Amino acid sequence: MKTNRRAAVAIVIAVLAAAVVLTVKSARAARLACDKALCGRKKELPHFSTRFTSSPAAHLMSKVQLQRRPSWIVSYADSSGSESLGFQTDLRGNVLATGLPTSVPAVARHLAEMNAEDQRTIHAVDHAAALIVQGMTYSNVLANLGFPTGEWTNGLIVTMIYKFDGPSMPGRVITNGIDVDVSNGVVIGRSFTGGMSEW
Repeated sequence: MKTNRRAAVAIVIAVLAAAVVLTVKSARAARLACDKALCGRKKELPHFSTRFTSSPAAHLMSKVQLQRRPSWIVSYADSSGSESLGFQTDLRGNVLATGLPTSVPAVARHLAEMNAEDQRTIHAVDHAAALIVQGMTYSNVLANLGFPTGEWTNGLIVTMIYKFDGPSMPGRVITNGIDVDVSNGVVIGRSFTGGMSEW
């Protein structure tokens, strides 16, 4: 009985040791590939972190859509964190994407500030949209929202365009305005910028 238990423990230890060795080799391959990719850049940045993830989009903001897959995120940043670069690699060390690494504190702070600005913009748009109802007169729209950012007409319908400031995060689109359609001095429709018409 004791021999069987010892054999089982030895197998578990051997499997764990093999997993650790494979993980270290995989991380080293990822780091070497990213170091090599970084060499071609104008300014070399010191290594910041290497982390394993199955959700790379949570750790790297990239212009390309990152698929859920086991990956290494290798990050580089200067001492202030103001300049940084991150790489996504597969487990063999092949570079799949580059972007901003969210593990760098300065990047994380910047993203939090942009997210707060996005939330303020969304709130402003929601508030403006709540003030506009179908059947309202053109003059009431002006009284509630002021003069529009722009206007255009096709002769029958006047579209009043209201835009709200908000930078939005890279690769992310938020509604930042509303269009109000007026015909014969009365509101006949409202839509969010870039969205589907509500009425």
